Amino acid sequence: MKWRLANIFVMSIATMALAQAQGNAELAGCVSDTMAQRLPGATVVATGGGVRRTTEADTSGCYELKGLPSGSYRVTTRLPAFDNLTHDDVHVAAATVTAAQAAIGDAEAARDAADASVSQLQAMLDDMTLVAPASGRVEYKLVQAGEVLSAGASVVSLLDLTDVTMTIFLPTADAGRVGLGSEARIVLDAAPDYVVPAAVSFVAAEAQFTPKFVETENEREKLMYRIKLKIDPKLLQTYRDYVKAGLTGDAYVKVQADAPWPDALAPKLPPAPGNAAQ
Repeated sequence: MKWRLANIFVMSIATMALAQAQGNAELAGCVSDTMAQRLPGATVVATGGGVRRTTEADTSGCYELKGLPSGSYRVTTRLPAFDNLTHDDVHVAAATVTAAQAAIGDAEAARDAADASVSQLQAMLDDMTLVAPASGRVEYKLVQAGEVLSAGASVVSLLDLTDVTMTIFLPTADAGRVGLGSEARIVLDAAPDYVVPAAVSFVAAEAQFTPKFVETENEREKLMYRIKLKIDPKLLQTYRDYVKAGLTGDAYVKVQADAPWPDALAPKLPPAPGNAAQ
């Protein structure tokens, strides 16, 4: 008659990184019978992954197998007069994996904290980076590098090359006949040979005295309506290098929609940049 063995495993792993866990696992346990009596001298064999290790239980019935590579083992316990006892799939790296998973969790938390810091720094850099609200040309640089600015202070004067208008003044009789979108022509003093097409984009709701820079005193004494003539943004995109602020000239507005333009006011533009005759 053979008695039955009982094998109590205690698996412990050296607290090292997973990459260094090879050969640092330890399998320990105690051998006893079904009556919980310890059995000294029992042979314990662990096999797995091409490794076979053998040891014997000491006088207290306990044993240790050190220096095992991490992995799954088949552990067999033998003792004369007792049936062999086999345990399959004994994992000796469980503690190492748990520790490594905890380390991964810590590393991910550290990464998330670092990402949050990067986002905060990027937000600070974005706040300190000036971005033009529109594509345009810098006309005046109002501050120099190194100067301290208050909130809302201006840094540069920017000319929006896609929104160019000419302001004119018309008397009541003419202003009342002008509608939004009415055709107009502009002849600049700086380029009298060219006629620029435009359209009415604004008509003031109230009359005003014309500004003091209007040439004659009689004209300055009259109440006039302020009107803006807008140049087509597509045309401005083509001739953006010619666009200048503050130019003076004469403007012509069509107050009768079906009236033809005289030949002298037919649109005439300079050659587009890059297409000028060589």
